[in-house]
Amino acid sequence: MTTHPVSLTLYRARLLNQPDLYRITVDQGTITTVDPDPASPPDVLDIAHAPTVDPLPEALDVNGRLVVPGMVDAHMHLDKALTLPYANNPTGTLEGAIHSFGHIRPRLTPDDVVRRFQLMAKTVVSYGTTRIRSHLDFTNRTTFLPLLHALAAAIDEWRDRLDVQLVVMAPRDNHPEFVDALAGGAARYLTAIGGAPHLAPDPYANLSWITSLAQKWGLGLDLHVDEQLNPQAKTLGWLAHWLTENTVEHLPVIAGHVVSIGTMPPEEASTWIQAVAEVPLGIVTCPATNLYLQGRHDTVNVRRGLTRVREWLAAGVPVAIASDNIQDPFNPFGRGDLLEMALLAGYAAHLGAAEADTLLAMITEIPGQLLGLSPYGVVPGSIADLVVLDAHSALEALQWQSPARWVFKRGRLVASRALVQRWYGETYPETDLFEPPHAPL
Repeated sequence: MTTHPVSLTLYRARLLNQPDLYRITVDQGTITTVDPDPASPPDVLDIAHAPTVDPLPEALDVNGRLVVPGMVDAHMHLDKALTLPYANNPTGTLEGAIHSFGHIRPRLTPDDVVRRFQLMAKTVVSYGTTRIRSHLDFTNRTTFLPLLHALAAAIDEWRDRLDVQLVVMAPRDNHPEFVDALAGGAARYLTAIGGAPHLAPDPYANLSWITSLAQKWGLGLDLHVDEQLNPQAKTLGWLAHWLTENTVEHLPVIAGHVVSIGTMPPEEASTWIQAVAEVPLGIVTCPATNLYLQGRHDTVNVRRGLTRVREWLAAGVPVAIASDNIQDPFNPFGRGDLLEMALLAGYAAHLGAAEADTLLAMITEIPGQLLGLSPYGVVPGSIADLVVLDAHSALEALQWQSPARWVFKRGRLVASRALVQRWYGETYPETDLFEPPHAPL
């Protein structure tokens, strides 16, 4: 699919944290104006009737629906997605998942990974995701470089609908073959270097090695951090201190999961949170996978295994919500729907109706900024990646999960989903899904 930047006007759009209706204009794939305007010209087509073939209209009436930035999934594992049929995890633990995937990993070919990527790309775009960052396991130079070549070619084919950044998971044994792979061409495909230092025999030596490689190759840092319930796992503190004395490309640095801080005493956790708040470090929480894997050995008061989302937000630390694993040994469920992940995070992190706009920002604006987009949002100067949700507010979007959605990439309508309901044997009058169900008390 080859497209070109387009001009577009969306009328009567609702925005996060704004009570009014707005007119959004796009030119050459960039948002140019966002102005209050409650009206739409009478000849402008309702977005619900937008055609699916060219020429697409240059003006659409969203009719009071909520318009948000394109969703950004800041932490995925494309090489693992959809492998559950081949790699079950009967223990349900993180250790069991690592072992299960490790058993099939040598048999995964570049063609297989590309096939599953294409399936996931179709799915996530249809739900409103326009940009993702995927972590990839490093095996060895011989197998990893062909995988990168094949995946990069597939990603290029999707560039008009989905932007993809790649992060390589550095080995935990500081293996020199990893350095050889970076020198052999892997680095040019990557945005950042990642890893899971807390699982290494010497976590701090592994973390120091990873940070030095990121600096050498001009790459960002995006790490799995303290993904366990042991309160003694504290690589987060080392990373925060390192950032006070060093810098890397593609700031901010990202710490994914950050589970152990949830098991620390509140006073100790507060100290770490304050340290992180003073450096360019963002947090990505992965509620589905952490809820599924963590706390498996608890028999009473089973721990959720989530990071301290509310405390991070209160301290001003940027927190994004991500899918992480999808239908693999680490998470047998999931479909790449970030709105679903936001709902799950709301339940798990005790974020309610008052935080609905924040939950949507955590799957749109915040991860976009963490991945280097500035500005990113429904604001002038931002890339025109937009999603129209069939809701009048963030709360309604979370409550009803917006079965109908319209997805724009650089101002061009590239996908939509629709709700089809049929009733048999009875006739029901048409009603507005979002009409108040009862008179105000």
